[in-house]
Amino acid sequence: YTCHLGLAVVHFSAGRPGQAADLYLRVLAEHPNALWILRTLIPALVEAGRLDEARQHMARCHREYPELTLRAVRDSMPFRVEILDRHENALRSLGVPE
Repeated sequence: YTCHLGLAVVHFSAGRPGQAADLYLRVLAEHPNALWILRTLIPALVEAGRLDEARQHMARCHREYPELTLRAVRDSMPFRVEILDRHENALRSLGVPE
């Protein structure tokens, strides 16, 4: 679980969002209640061009976290600024408010 999450972060950071998304999806399938993973899965899917999947998971994210904002996501992640910017841009493109 933790190792797969770490590898997903590395893949995303290195510009391999498709590989990151696949790992995030694997972890989410194995741990379906770990919905916080959606915050990192969705940007990986967007950057990988898998927009239909990203929208499906975004709908779930909106249901589970109706008050989610870009600021809340940014404040909850310990990533470098450029990685946070990528997450924020992807989530903004799917309608997450500031």
